[in-house]
Amino acid sequence: MQINNRGRINYLWLTMQSAFGNNWSNQFGQKDNGTWEKALEAVPDDVFTKATQLVIRSRNPFPPNLSQFQTYCASAIGLPTQRMAFDNACHANWSHPVVYETAKRIGTFTLRGTRERDIYPLWQMIYGDVCNQWMAGKRFKEPKQQQISTPKSVKCSLIKGSEFMKKIRDLLK
Repeated sequence: MQINNRGRINYLWLTMQSAFGNNWSNQFGQKDNGTWEKALEAVPDDVFTKATQLVIRSRNPFPPNLSQFQTYCASAIGLPTQRMAFDNACHANWSHPVVYETAKRIGTFTLRGTRERDIYPLWQMIYGDVCNQWMAGKRFKEPKQQQISTPKSVKCSLIKGSEFMKKIRDLLK
């Protein structure tokens, strides 16, 4: 059962104010201005609740911003953290379709060719959006894995190379 999204945000605000006190209120205000409500409307109730509990259990002294809370939501359903997903994408390790989709939207060339301090904030924003779409039920294509076969000529040269090395060893004896 999906409860009223405004009610969920109110619950989040009360919980975060209890956990973080003035740190939360000073940073995000006494109530949401609509940004969090809109950004989190597609998150299922059970995921929302788990993410809220993960924030509290993290014992982090600082309250999460919206992007970080979205990461908690993603973690609640088994998606990689933003940091892990970013590291995987930088090494073309498509650990999850969400990682691949985020990298595609940024562009793999841009992702690998831009300094981390410049590209990571963009990654955080887009990854959060893609995670929200995943939680709302959208599915993304996984990359086609292609295995590169060893050409026959290379296999032959490897055999000839090992025969050549054997001859050299025999000469050195």
